[in-house]
Amino acid sequence: MGVRKLSLAVVEPTYAVNVGHLARLVKNFGLQSLILIGPSFNLDEALPYASRGADVLRAAKVMSLKEVFESFDLVIGTTSIPGGSRNIRRSALSPEAAAKRILQSKGSICILLGRETIGLTNEELELCDLVISIPTSTAYRTLNISHAAAIILYIISITSSPKVKKAEVPRSMRTLLLNSALELADLSGFPKHKLQMLRNAIKMLVNRSHPTYREVSLILGLFRKAILALHRQG
Repeated sequence: MGVRKLSLAVVEPTYAVNVGHLARLVKNFGLQSLILIGPSFNLDEALPYASRGADVLRAAKVMSLKEVFESFDLVIGTTSIPGGSRNIRRSALSPEAAAKRILQSKGSICILLGRETIGLTNEELELCDLVISIPTSTAYRTLNISHAAAIILYIISITSSPKVKKAEVPRSMRTLLLNSALELADLSGFPKHKLQMLRNAIKMLVNRSHPTYREVSLILGLFRKAILALHRQG
């Protein structure tokens, strides 16, 4: 598959059968690990559905959502309801576009699946670096989580891996860039009710474009100089 540092995580899984199937997919596609966030059942209940992925299931990590974001360079959320211009945090990539972005990266990556009932909340999607949505041919877009994972992983597996891969800019530096952009916008008189939308737009732009450390450093330096200049003027 060419992605040794790709993991699969699911939030608050309810059905053992789905987790068993996810373990099997992790085995099929050679992912690094399966992560469970707040499972509501004993993992042994999922073993009959894991087939030869039983070893993956036994080695599955139980983590909090916070720990997932702290552990990976890039966390990619999933949603069946992509957002438009009024909900930028749900602005989603196609699986094909996401596969290319994943394969460009040298960093550790986690694909985050939502609950079987309600998926990921807006707040959880906002924490994600990118979002994937799988289009369907009907108005009923919600897929079973194991089916969605299978489609995404298959598309990644058949996408050509680029010869040159980039390291991910540390999450702390990306956050500093976003906070600096918001501070600059606020000092410049940008409408306060649009600051969160601006943050989401810049976040999507940065994460989709996969900038280098040097590029982010230069932009951050510009923001800091502009902020200092505005403070001196005030």
